[in-house]
Amino acid sequence: MAIYPDKKNGELTGRFRVELQRGKDRYRKRHDSFQEAQADEERVQVLWATGGDIHAPVVSPAAPEGMTLRRAVKLAQSILWKDMPSAPTSWAHIRDFLEFTGEDTLLDDIGTQHIRDFRDHVASLGRSKATVNRYVAHVRKFMIWHLEEGNRTVPITKQTLKFDINRETAGRLRWLSYAEEETIVSLVPANVGKLIRVAIATGCRRDELITAKLDQIEGNLLHLWVTKNDAYRAVPMSPETTAMLRELIETRTMPSRRVLRRSWERARIKMGLQDDHEFVFHSCRHTCATRMVDAGVDVLKIQKWLGHKRIETTQRYAHVTGAGLVEALALVGERKAQVTQKASNSGSPTPPPHAPHGGEMMQIDLAA
Repeated sequence: MAIYPDKKNGELTGRFRVELQRGKDRYRKRHDSFQEAQADEERVQVLWATGGDIHAPVVSPAAPEGMTLRRAVKLAQSILWKDMPSAPTSWAHIRDFLEFTGEDTLLDDIGTQHIRDFRDHVASLGRSKATVNRYVAHVRKFMIWHLEEGNRTVPITKQTLKFDINRETAGRLRWLSYAEEETIVSLVPANVGKLIRVAIATGCRRDELITAKLDQIEGNLLHLWVTKNDAYRAVPMSPETTAMLRELIETRTMPSRRVLRRSWERARIKMGLQDDHEFVFHSCRHTCATRMVDAGVDVLKIQKWLGHKRIETTQRYAHVTGAGLVEALALVGERKAQVTQKASNSGSPTPPPHAPHGGEMMQIDLAA
């Protein structure tokens, strides 16, 4: 492997650098994602082996006239979502789209109504709004990839192909109390319990953990090269968490998706939470975020820790708990007592603070 995280002034840039050398020939190039860097490395190695020109521009193969969905899936299957933990799910959604829309449907003929009909079909199967939106998002990525590769010739605009998604309600963000954490860990197999501990401590997604390798662990830092949004991030761990994750990998006892799902479901029933449909393994991620908020961690740091591109996503996790509101009320009461005491000691009322100079006004967000 000749791919390295790119750095500038000692800081990671989030990009990846390909460095290859063969005799006097040396090749270096930066890419925005690990997948792009990996594909470029393979391309250069093949060209060197066959005597090709590594500096020749990369040209996508001409789009077959009238490319069908069936052909489009075969063409993209070895490239799109390559090496991504979510690849099986992404391709399952694409195959569902293929079956529903018709494998002989032409890429250029797919329009907004196709997407809406497929979205409504998935919803009719009882899928949640969030799940339906993921189906649509995967189809969107599939279509945009083919447009960029030149396989779809009709531009994707609001007039030709619109990817409508369901408006998701905020809903209830379910996290585990400390008592629930102890209970579920006691009800599942030991290796599943360790994975739950690691998930709560790190806030990592399921697939980020169950696909982790030893070379991703550096000291007490977990490097995540392949993530949901294609952005590298490093997650700090305590020595205890690091030891548990290492043990799961080294002893090859990391639970599979199926084992994890079945173990969690059985424990949920034993806990009397069979009707609590939001009590899922992803709740461990909510739990990590909630505990950081309760500990007073800045929301921007939580955003970086969890790997969110948009701060709005983090703010959904960074909800205010009832305990936080009680604490806020206590702080207001303490401040009022201090001001009142100061005023009584001085014998004159305390004037309000001066407004900022230069005509600027403080911006305060008030929640109705």
